[in-house]
Amino acid sequence: MFDVVYYKDLRGFEPVSDWIADPDTANIRDSIDARITMLQNHGPDLPTNMLRPIDPRGKKEARVNGFYELRHRGKKWRIAVYHNLRKNYFVLLCAFRKSQDIQPQEIDQAYAVLYEYLGRENQTNVPASYRRYN
Repeated sequence: MFDVVYYKDLRGFEPVSDWIADPDTANIRDSIDARITMLQNHGPDLPTNMLRPIDPRGKKEARVNGFYELRHRGKKWRIAVYHNLRKNYFVLLCAFRKSQDIQPQEIDQAYAVLYEYLGRENQTNVPASYRRYN
């Protein structure tokens, strides 16, 4: 069993939690909850159609080990997820609806949130304010 936590930004917002609660995601909420539960149960052993590494798409930075998109291709949503290997839990960083094959702005946003999280993580332990899923 793997712990899954919501990322909380410097202003105290939880982007994924807020996205899930948004009325626009009501029709996909069950599929999101089901995939997060599967992530808790199986971790990085989920099939690649559900958990896939996020490629920086030609950026100078290399792919970050443990950085994935939790996804549902049919429902067309993605959640950027980081597997903290040192502490062995997953952080839900940001989420979006998938409208085209490649969405560079969302990939850039996901990497920006990841780097902000990693910057804070390397300085201190994960704050107690991180809220666990469920």
